[in-house]
This record gives sequence, structure tokens and C-alpha cells, in this order.
Amino acid sequence: MASDVSLRVEETDHEGRPVRRSPASRVLAWIGRHPILLSAAIAVLVVLALGLHWWYWPNHPTLDAEKVESIEVRLWAFPNHLPPECHQDAAEITTSDPSMIRGFLDTFRSAHRASEHGCVNSGTVRVLLKDGTAEEFAILPGHEEAYYEYRFDGKINRIDREPFLAALRAIGFRKIKLMPP
Repeated sequence: MASDVSLRVEETDHEGRPVRRSPASRVLAWIGRHPILLSAAIAVLVVLALGLHWWYWPNHPTLDAEKVESIEVRLWAFPNHLPPECHQDAAEITTSDPSMIRGFLDTFRSAHRASEHGCVNSGTVRVLLKDGTAEEFAILPGHEEAYYEYRFDGKINRIDREPFLAALRAIGFRKIKLMPP
């Protein structure tokens, strides 16, 4: 004999009343029934998180001044046909003064990821570490008055312009490109 009533299975207690499990035990039971689906979801989320971290998280040179032996900053000359605030003299300064190194590296703590573009470099910075390794990155002038940009490990980041210019002046630079082209 056929019936249109669906079969229903219910867990009951010793008195015959339906048992309602807690949300935590229901989740654990679901995980027990679907471990491959859960593992795949976790793998996708980890890959997504790593991608977002790579895309949005700024990268910066070593910020621990105790690990740095010296900093070499090279600025390149910008043409004279630009306005005076866009001109920059070629200069190279190396410092091993810990207080200047600390002040210079502190400007990179405010770094934010910026979008890629084809600006020319206005200089380079080489951070020589005490363990014998070196980190080098390019300085880009930036398109806005609020920040300078730098390219490090193939990614462009931006830092606040005024603290960066003050750190360059403290190291000894006099004619610095103040405005973007």
C-alpha cells in the first residue's frame, strides 16, 4: 500500500519526546558527515586570504633600525625645464647614524599599497643590513602632493610626503623634488 506521507526519523529521549541537539553539536555532526567539503572550503579561504594579503598589505623595507648598518640614498637630477618645485639635483648620501636611520625608516611605517603606473624613478634607497644583506627600492615622486611612492619587491606603495621629505633633509639632502611632475 502506497502512502504520500514522507518518512521522518527523529531522535527521542527515554520518555518519547523529540530531542533537540545544541547548535554546536549539530555543526560538529555536519563536519563529521562532510570532511572533504570542509577541507576544500578552508583551502579556498586560505588561498583567498593570502591573495588579499599580497594585493592590499603594503610591503616595506626592514623597519628595525637595530638591524641596519647603513642607508645609501641616491637622488637623480630632474630636468630644469620643469617648474622649480619639480626640479631635483643629483645627489648621493650614505649614513650610518642610528638616529637618522631610525627616523628615515619610521617614515615607512605609514605605507599603503598604491596602484601600478609607469612613473620614472626619482632615486633609489639601499638599506645595508648588519648580516651583510641589502634591500633596495626605487623612489617615485607620486602623483599627488600628499605622498611619495616607492617600488619595493615589484609593488608600489605610498608614504606621507612631509615626514619623508623631513627625513631626507635630516640625512643631508638640500634640493629635493617637492612636487609631482
